[in-house]
Amino acid sequence: MNCLLFKYNVLLLILFPFCLNSQNLDDLKREKEENLKAIQLTTELLNKTEKRKSNTINDLYILESKIHARNNLIQNLNFEIELNKQIRDSLHTSVYYLERELETLKGEYARTVIQAYKIRNRRSFVMFILSSKNFNQAYKRTKYIQQLLEYMDVQKERILSTRSHLMFESVKLKGIINDMNILLDDRSNEVSNLAIERNSQDKLLKNLKAKESLLKAELDLKKKNLKRLEDVIKKLVSELARRDSNNNLIYKMTPEEKLISENFEKNMGLLPWPTDKGIITGKYGKQKHPVFKNLEINNNGIDIASPKNSKARSIFNGEVKNIVTIPGFHRAIIIKHGNYMTVYANLNQVYVKVGDKVKTKDEIGSIFEGPDDSNAILHFEIWHEFSNLDPNGWITNN
Repeated sequence: MNCLLFKYNVLLLILFPFCLNSQNLDDLKREKEENLKAIQLTTELLNKTEKRKSNTINDLYILESKIHARNNLIQNLNFEIELNKQIRDSLHTSVYYLERELETLKGEYARTVIQAYKIRNRRSFVMFILSSKNFNQAYKRTKYIQQLLEYMDVQKERILSTRSHLMFESVKLKGIINDMNILLDDRSNEVSNLAIERNSQDKLLKNLKAKESLLKAELDLKKKNLKRLEDVIKKLVSELARRDSNNNLIYKMTPEEKLISENFEKNMGLLPWPTDKGIITGKYGKQKHPVFKNLEINNNGIDIASPKNSKARSIFNGEVKNIVTIPGFHRAIIIKHGNYMTVYANLNQVYVKVGDKVKTKDEIGSIFEGPDDSNAILHFEIWHEFSNLDPNGWITNN
């Protein structure tokens, strides 16, 4: 009974930490893979701009994204190392108690063997039985010998099972120690890479600050281009709306468009990215300029840097309502999804025409790549009637 209770307690010590940490480890490994992919993509984007003599704000955004992903990866490695330490300590405890249990079982088995040895030959066995005072005692002595032999078999199986379990746990312990050494090396390498990237960030900021007048001129031009695009969108919305009895504009929708609009809303936070892969280099809304903190940026959407030859794709079923040319944004496609609209600007080629019905993830055009930037930058917006929305709240985490 004590042996069974001992084994039960050992089992709890072994299983509990793994039940507690296995899911956490899976989550950490998944997050690590996501951060590694982000680092790989930002590295690819930055490598393609190395040949340029001048730096851009987009380079700074991409480098900041890389540093952010690297920081997350280091934090992820720290958590994974701590969880592995917990598992290692649990395995140490498991091995210790299994070794104690094995020694206990061996001791019990040895004592049983000695008892069996004393009565093992036929004469000793017969004398042990015949020396009984009565039949009842003789029967009990016979049963005792039978139970003694059966107990020896059980103890032997327990010893073999415990020894096998001990070997298994010892192998796992060696494996987790090896994994921890690899993780510690990985963390050391990532910390070194982070220091290099932060140094590059400082140099990039210094170079950009030296071009203050040029960057401010680019910012003013972008504001004007964003305003032109906004005017086009609002004009389109006005054309699709009607006035009620109070002379207020009300958006017109057919039953089919209403259904599309409802489905669009239901997929909030789950909609795919307008590119296959990319890094957000321009955030939504009002924000401080990344170089000149006294300047303010206001973005009606997001800007996504993607590798060369990237394509823009529709994030939901809809109808192409307008294709326009905007200075600074080249060609822009506006797709209607009920009373929602998505805007895809800075396109080089367009694969659709006004009136076309598109489906989720349909490629609608190629993203423009300027001579001074080998990366494709897509400007993307989401509108609900006359109001623009933060795309980050609608598209899935990429």
